[in-house]
Amino acid sequence: MSTGGKAVPHEAKAGTTVGVLTVGNGESTQKVPVALKEDLVEPSFGAKLTRLG
Repeated sequence: MSTGGKAVPHEAKAGTTVGVLTVGNGESTQKVPVALKEDLVEPSFGAKLTRLG
């Protein structure tokens, strides 16, 4: 998957395109945009602490 040289955002609304999935090679190459299904929100400080370990 390529993000076109852009970083994936920490927060974004559902439907935002965050990259392109490329499958195949040569003439059979297919490119499909990858979009968020749900809003993307940065986890809270507490959530980050509980993920450790």
